[in-house]
Amino acid sequence: MPLTKVQSTTGITTANATSVTATYSGTPTSGNLLVAIASGDDTLTMNNSGWTAGPTVSNYNTLSLWWKIAGAGEPTAIKVNIGSSTGGSLWIGEYSGNVSSAALDKSSTGNPGSFTATCTSGTTATTTQADELAIAGFGWGNYGGDIGTASSYSNSFVQDAQAASTGSGNNIQHVAVATLALAATGAETSTVTISTSVQRPLGLIATFKASAARQSLVFRNRYQCNTQLRM
Repeated sequence: MPLTKVQSTTGITTANATSVTATYSGTPTSGNLLVAIASGDDTLTMNNSGWTAGPTVSNYNTLSLWWKIAGAGEPTAIKVNIGSSTGGSLWIGEYSGNVSSAALDKSSTGNPGSFTATCTSGTTATTTQADELAIAGFGWGNYGGDIGTASSYSNSFVQDAQAASTGSGNNIQHVAVATLALAATGAETSTVTISTSVQRPLGLIATFKASAARQSLVFRNRYQCNTQLRM
């Protein structure tokens, strides 16, 4: 069975700032998968401890992903540091049903490098499990034009959330996140369509593995059902 979302939220900067924070509504459950994706107009680093860096891509602005297996007494506030006083936006999610370690399976990034209204997440290598969770993130800034909004995603990815920081100029940074519960192994990718052309959009994608226990339960139920049908 694929992973199940427990909660997600976003945070933004409202003026020049050297960090951006998002806060879970409840304390994450120990053992669950935590994921963070940030978009900022400079380099980005995770401020909280114990997080592992995933895919990251830069083109003046930066889009980065981190993940963690929640521990006991996990903090609800997640902060990402920005390399200079500028703008940023942050998405965080919590999922259950994940493996207990080495949860990140495959990842990739996309960087069209031009003024465009579409951006790819990149394409992963073939996933290890059939029932993983794919998370695609996209980010872009206001570089002398309309910030736009994410309007659709390809390959059945469904938007979880999007948010944009406030302010002016490069301080306005947009993050958009879409997910897909996988049902078969394969190479995963998604393309976001933005409501207007924007400069230097960036994309990334990561897949996360489901727990062996959940997979074993599914297999056992199927085996028992098939056995009963043959009796």
